[in-house]
Amino acid sequence: MGNLAPNPIRPPETFKNPHSIRLRAPSGDYLHLSGQGTTKTIEWAWIGNNAQAKALMGRAIEKGQSWDFEEVSPDGRGDR
Repeated sequence: MGNLAPNPIRPPETFKNPHSIRLRAPSGDYLHLSGQGTTKTIEWAWIGNNAQAKALMGRAIEKGQSWDFEEVSPDGRGDR
């Protein structure tokens, strides 16, 4: 099984897992790969699956932070 971890050197179109998603804020910025903050570039954007996204959302809500990210495809388009 290949390594699907985010890597700024690896282009986003190389992610083949059909369950992978990215999270995008209304501003158009993506969730940073650290899981905190945002980034304008997809190369530094978080990538994961629905369960991981829900866990991040739960942690943010527990801390009293807003969560307004939407799921988008790994290449950053809105369609999944």
